[in-house]
Amino acid sequence: MEITVIHGPQATGKTTNARAFMKQYGCARIVDDWHPLSRCSPRFQPRAGDLLLTSEEVAVIAKHVPGVRIIDVNAARASIGLCAAPAGGFPIINPARYGRWYYANEIDAEYWHGSCLTREEAIDRGRAWAKGKTFWIALGVPADNELDIFDKSATPVTLAFNNANEANYGQDGEGGPHHWDETHVADLARRLNAVFGEWAREHGYQRGWILDFSDQEEIRPILTLARHILPESTKTRGQG
Repeated sequence: MEITVIHGPQATGKTTNARAFMKQYGCARIVDDWHPLSRCSPRFQPRAGDLLLTSEEVAVIAKHVPGVRIIDVNAARASIGLCAAPAGGFPIINPARYGRWYYANEIDAEYWHGSCLTREEAIDRGRAWAKGKTFWIALGVPADNELDIFDKSATPVTLAFNNANEANYGQDGEGGPHHWDETHVADLARRLNAVFGEWAREHGYQRGWILDFSDQEEIRPILTLARHILPESTKTRGQG
């Protein structure tokens, strides 16, 4: 297996979409935030099947890890169906919303409780909630939302158009076309996606969050040793 490198500026979704990229390009391991000096650490030593995520330029990558597959982050985003990252990266509209911790009674729980600003807060609140039982904590990290929501048939819009005008004209008229031209409808879908994407980025809807299970942890109950006090009747001679 070859080494794949996805490069691009910070805040363009490399880490957020790392797992999707790994699956798309058939990689076996993610090495995030790679840079030339990181080669000194065994954990960051590139090996066959790795996906390296980096902000380094192509020339730097080619010099230090020659012969690898190098992919621009926007090409990688397009390969998994995401729009290009904006120049300068995605703005975080509400930083306090991201990087929150959550807790649940099992790792595959349908509902996770939170949100907590720190891991320690999640553990404290989780212990109070779990009442002596084992529970799990995980970090909620930013994730890019899919903004190209209209397929090439623009079904919701064409259907709404037909329904509205059928109600207006009834059985004795025809408000919409008998047949929607595929080229026209595909152009409509493209325009709708462009407008919706611009609106979503303007108001901060381009990002959501997802639990990062690579940073999950099982929290076991705290065991305490209670001092055993023998009753007076059971004390033997020599016991004070």
